[in-house]
Amino acid sequence: PHKDSVDLVFEFGVLLPDPYQVLQGDGKQTRYIPITKIDEINELAIKQLINEALSLPVSRAIKLDLIRAKAKIIR
Repeated sequence: PHKDSVDLVFEFGVLLPDPYQVLQGDGKQTRYIPITKIDEINELAIKQLINEALSLPVSRAIKLDLIRAKAKIIR
């Protein structure tokens, strides 16, 4: 949480599809949705991102391998 907002963080957000383009961040792994006003929350986007996050492999090591593989493709 911040003084005037809260960030909904997806630790492996870089692996998630974001058709609503609500995720922010440019790090290697984490993405987040900044929330400043309740009436601006895109519930559908958040529900879909949570479902996608739950669909990721359980193993942290596998998720990190997926990130590394994705980074090699982008280069």
